[in-house]
Amino acid sequence: MAELDQQLDYEILKELLNSREPLGAVNLSIILGEKYGVSQATIGRRLLQMDHAGYTKKLKNMGRILTQKGIEHLSALNNKLSFENAKKEFLESISPSNISDLIDILIARRGLEKEAAFLAAKNADEDIINQMQEVLLIQKTKISQGISGDNEDREFHRLIAVASKNKVLLRTIMLLREQNDLTRHFATVRKAIGGKLYDDHVRILEMIKAKDSRGAYRAIESHLNKMIKEFQNYIIQK
Repeated sequence: MAELDQQLDYEILKELLNSREPLGAVNLSIILGEKYGVSQATIGRRLLQMDHAGYTKKLKNMGRILTQKGIEHLSALNNKLSFENAKKEFLESISPSNISDLIDILIARRGLEKEAAFLAAKNADEDIINQMQEVLLIQKTKISQGISGDNEDREFHRLIAVASKNKVLLRTIMLLREQNDLTRHFATVRKAIGGKLYDDHVRILEMIKAKDSRGAYRAIESHLNKMIKEFQNYIIQK
């Protein structure tokens, strides 16, 4: 069901729930028509579908009332629409409109990636550790050639999240890292402090290899604190 249809159904059911008397398509079109730009015929069709689904019951020459099944469906729609709105707001919050918003993203990442590193030190297997080592070797070579190593930076942090074996952490971290149009600013700062970031990566990997969860937690916290500080300096210089 399209989001607009869901929203319209929610509003129809809510009006029926709150009404002290049955409501028909005419009444509902007056209440909702202007808000959603839908006709009486459209609302009539939605009511017929709700009748068929058992969400509403038509009373002869009086209009519709809400059934118990309709009340339960209204609650489910409310939960679903609330979740969709929260998801939309979250995605908007990680698509910053200015450079300073990146600080908020880095702070959010810091909290999540500390937990990911902590779990990675517990759960990382030999294969994922070997992948991390290969990525850092490529990054070291690129930095020595004056290249920022952006791809390797993203891949290293992704592998930490993968190694945590927590799918929610992985998906959220990747969203925070990728869902914005200001990655060029990340690239600029990474290039300026690329060598330092590589050294931090080596330290983080050492802690993960040693199964030192607290050490990995502190190492990535220090790493991202440096990034936050450098971005603050970058913003001042801008």
